Amino acid sequence: NAWTRSPRGTVVLLHGYGLAQFAMIPWALRLAEDGWRCVLLDLRGHGRSTGNQISMGVREVHDLSQLLDALTRDGQLTQPVSALGESYGAALALRWKTTEPRLNHVVAIAPYASLSNATLNLGHEYAPWLPQTFLRAGLKELPAVLKIAPDELDTTTVLARQPVAALIVAGMQDK
Repeated sequence: NAWTRSPRGTVVLLHGYGLAQFAMIPWALRLAEDGWRCVLLDLRGHGRSTGNQISMGVREVHDLSQLLDALTRDGQLTQPVSALGESYGAALALRWKTTEPRLNHVVAIAPYASLSNATLNLGHEYAPWLPQTFLRAGLKELPAVLKIAPDELDTTTVLARQPVAALIVAGMQDK
């Protein structure tokens, strides 16, 4: 931050599905003005990331912990560490909190509870011409493609196994 030599902490900003780090710039600018060190990144399979395939958070939590390792090694990690995510990034932040002890706070804006419901809702909203049976068939195959248990795709399953404290923000019209 050009605004402070002594950051209040570090915030990792996590974008939504199909976006990239640029989507979180407004949040980063506002938080940086308040003295936070902000870390913007392209999640696996997005933007300029070297990862080709996303795992809906199952493998990405390891990527994020490696990011904290690199920031620590470079003297760029200032405690407390927080994550702010939107949509897919919010679900990822909640999942990451269950595995990463260095992560102190999570703000989750419109996370999905169930990946299948979120996918079907998005399909209905943005591609109403696409038959729901196609989406359902793809969702049925997804766990096998990713080599994970089907319930690992749902944020509620992960949080039921290991609850976390987080600020969750949702809109009245958010399905």
